[in-house]
Amino acid sequence: SLSNVGRETVSIEGIEFDTIRVREENTTVGTSWSFTNHFWVDPTDLIVWRSEQHISPAFPPIEIDTLKPST
Repeated sequence: SLSNVGRETVSIEGIEFDTIRVREENTTVGTSWSFTNHFWVDPTDLIVWRSEQHISPAFPPIEIDTLKPST
């Protein structure tokens, strides 16, 4: 499920972006693994400037910053 956490400013390489933080709650089928991903989305053009995503219970989350959006 997705929920809007609220507005948040993120800084990437010294540039600040006004974003909306989105929380994604997940539970896997069969293993009962629950985890939460986060996305920092530009409210104007919906570019995801930052994300924190889980790929396995055995690894820490992956943190990704967008340095240049695709055109």
